[in-house]
Amino acid sequence: MLRHGLTVAALIWTARAHAQCEELVTSDALAEQAEVAEQALAAADADAYRTAHDTMVGMVPCLGRMLSTPTAAELHRTGGVRAFLDRDLERARIRFAAARLLDPDYEWPDALLPPSHPIRTAYMEESLRGRMFDVPKRPRRGVVAVDGRIGEGRLEGLPATFQLIDNNGEAELSVLLDPFDDFPTYPQAASRSVRPTTIASIAAAVGAGVLFGAAWNARQKYNDLDTPYEELDSRRAQVIGFTIGSIAFGGIAVGTGVAAVVPTGDAR
Repeated sequence: MLRHGLTVAALIWTARAHAQCEELVTSDALAEQAEVAEQALAAADADAYRTAHDTMVGMVPCLGRMLSTPTAAELHRTGGVRAFLDRDLERARIRFAAARLLDPDYEWPDALLPPSHPIRTAYMEESLRGRMFDVPKRPRRGVVAVDGRIGEGRLEGLPATFQLIDNNGEAELSVLLDPFDDFPTYPQAASRSVRPTTIASIAAAVGAGVLFGAAWNARQKYNDLDTPYEELDSRRAQVIGFTIGSIAFGGIAVGTGVAAVVPTGDAR
């Protein structure tokens, strides 16, 4: 019943995420708009560039499948130019840094922007050093993709695209996050904590092994013909003591091991 309820909730969530989309779009559709923006930049048409960028941003919630990493880089790079056109240099640098993280080998075509253009200067100004990675929790089903990458997360303080991808590869949720936005809330996989009894069982097993080795070593010394006669009693006592200790720790290891795997709580 619980699993059925979660499935229904996920379906409702997916439907709401796509409710305002006339149709689902692909990563290629965003890449095409990036080309439109580039053409507007080449023509020095700031209004057309803003329109192309706004179109890209509006497409993100309507993505039907996972966004490719190169296209995510184009999205952030286009956002950086848009911010530059709006005279928001700090915002531009941050978005350019996100683009560089995803596509470090990108170079502006000289035909588009000359080497001395201030956009090219701003593109390299924000450092990526000293930022921590924020990795999203594993979802209950499917995977989480950040900028088209699974399991890598985002650098703190940078924008990113967040997508919840189901087991069929379809996007249940796609969001463009601003630099300090939190990851969206989504059903997460149950955490697997280690029971104290598991730790106790392992420790007891290690102790049993150590004592068994000590008992074996003491027995070898006891049986050694070169061992002085006056040491035999102490060697015999060591063998007996270490053996009893090994057995005791072995029993603890077995008992706590059983407790670690037996389900707790009411079994109704």
